[in-house]
Amino acid sequence: MIATYSRVQWGKVLMVLAAIATAMGFAISSAAPARATDSSHTIIFWAIPAGGGHTQSTAFNGGPQTFYSYGTWGSPPTSSTTLQCGVWYQVDRYHTDTAARSNRLASILSDNHLAAGEDWNGASSATDLFDPWNSTQWTYVYGGDCTTTTSSTTTSTTTSTTSSSTTTTTTTSTTTTPPVDVCSNIDGDQLVVPDGYTLVDGECLVTITSSTTTTTTTTTTTPPVDVCDNLQGVQLVVPEGYTLIDGVCDPLITTTTTTTTTSSTTTTPPVDVCSNLDGDQLVVPEGYTLVDGECLTDVTLDTSSTPTLTEVTLAATGAGGSSGTAAFAVALALGGMGLLLLRRRTSEEI
Repeated sequence: MIATYSRVQWGKVLMVLAAIATAMGFAISSAAPARATDSSHTIIFWAIPAGGGHTQSTAFNGGPQTFYSYGTWGSPPTSSTTLQCGVWYQVDRYHTDTAARSNRLASILSDNHLAAGEDWNGASSATDLFDPWNSTQWTYVYGGDCTTTTSSTTTSTTTSTTSSSTTTTTTTSTTTTPPVDVCSNIDGDQLVVPDGYTLVDGECLVTITSSTTTTTTTTTTTPPVDVCDNLQGVQLVVPEGYTLIDGVCDPLITTTTTTTTTSSTTTTPPVDVCSNLDGDQLVVPEGYTLVDGECLTDVTLDTSSTPTLTEVTLAATGAGGSSGTAAFAVALALGGMGLLLLRRRTSEEI
């Protein structure tokens, strides 16, 4: 049996179906990740910190950028989260068409920060996420100026005898508030204190992290080496008077050599020049005269009274006696002279 519906009933059915379809479409759109315009790219909004500019050469002057949200690529790109006013964002359209690139992006997002050059190797490679020279793969988006809205309501009432009316006028004024620079000592407007800085009396000072290094010195003492195991105490060197033999210090053996010198003496007996005198006479004693190997005294020779030439002459001429006596006298004189000459010769030889 087929039910018959009126136009009102069909209208209600269509409205219910439309509501169901709308809900299903919303659920599908909510379940789909708002992070890319296609399956091979991922769009990421990076918040540029204070001090950084919105150009390629200045975007990292304030330090690493912070992950803000995913988005959809377009002109301009759209963030999945409302952008903050007064903040510039770098929007990158990353290649995530391979597992290697997807893994690299996941590694970068693990600390929610992007450092300069972290997503690009400087040359075309299988893991490069984008080409920095291709302006269709990155851009900059401003979150807009921060504003303060003031609302005022004016009510006026007009009364007449014929009619009464009330007019309400609402006036909305928008005041643009410039960004607040929290670091008066750094060029540019710093909306927040940059990483690595500390706010002190309105100035951002570099945070200095001090580290203390403890140096531990280990001294190893090497015990002295005893070179003489057999002696008491530690002998660093071989003591004087010892010699080292196979680790044992033995006293030196002193060898005494006795040299006996035998002298042979030949004694020459003295020459006795006076064979007629007792003992050995090496020379003719004083008062003696050597005659034929015998030493005779002057008395024995009687040479003290030698005849003068006159006496000899007288004896020769015979004066004072007979001729025989004269001849004897001549002989005696001649003999005396001979003895005298013999004595002188002996004296010269001695």
